[in-house]
Amino acid sequence: MGRDRGSVTVLVVAFIAALWLAVTAAAAYGGAVLGRHQAGTAADLAALAAAVHVLDGESRACSVASQVAMRNGGVLTSCRIGGEDVEVKVSRSVEIAGVGLRTAAARARAGPVEGGGAMP
Repeated sequence: MGRDRGSVTVLVVAFIAALWLAVTAAAAYGGAVLGRHQAGTAADLAALAAAVHVLDGESRACSVASQVAMRNGGVLTSCRIGGEDVEVKVSRSVEIAGVGLRTAAARARAGPVEGGGAMP
């Protein structure tokens, strides 16, 4: 029985290390997902804001989209208008635990609803 002394200590240390690794990985993944969702929200709101101003011209619509993206922590990287539709791309810096600063990007599109816009 003397040869087994301390083996439980080694197992406990290994378990704690594995648990720490799992928690760190979960925190990093959660941070990345949160950043992606925040970039998506900024892109959605920027596209909607630009769609409201699309008849004022591309310059005005994209300017408004840029301001809205900025207010939501993002940076407008692309703004394209085709007819009455607007497509924007927004990026946002995200701090990921254990990894560092990364960039999350999202794309959104907005425009008039086909068929008169009324929902049944």
